[in-house]
Amino acid sequence: MSEWISVKDKLPEKHECWHRYNITVMRSHYPTSSYDLCDEPYEEKIVTTAAYDSNQKIWHLDWDEQLNALIDIDDAPLNGDFVTHWMPLPEPPKEDAK
Repeated sequence: MSEWISVKDKLPEKHECWHRYNITVMRSHYPTSSYDLCDEPYEEKIVTTAAYDSNQKIWHLDWDEQLNALIDIDDAPLNGDFVTHWMPLPEPPKEDAK
């Protein structure tokens, strides 16, 4: 099994087509008004899969969200998602020949 790789250390290699990866997404929410549904700031880590476009350096998340892989977490918006780590998907199980 592969280890998690920080996006600060390395992004996936360049490929001719998109590849799918396991990713860790940091979701941040900070209230912007008294009408905000959640009045407390929170951060949540989500593990999911995403396709990576190595030409444009964009993560395509499974819930129809695209995140720029070149934006550092310090420059990311207060309310939003940010990919922190990634790893290759494991190989599928091999079928037993009968």
